[in-house]
Amino acid sequence: MALISTHRQPHEFTWWLLLYVALAVGTQLVGWSVHRHRHRTLPPGYYGTPAAPIATSPPFDWAPRSA
Repeated sequence: MALISTHRQPHEFTWWLLLYVALAVGTQLVGWSVHRHRHRTLPPGYYGTPAAPIATSPPFDWAPRSA
């Protein structure tokens, strides 16, 4: 507790500190709100035929070549 009570910031910085805390809390609230609204699912219905699967390349052989 000595750090909190004996090494205080000068009074000139009080408003800057409060503005910084308000900005940090506001940023967290905006991030939480965006994250909360991002995970919406589509309602049931027909959305067309699914796309063809992406062609994959054959597996690579990592074995050393014999001379």
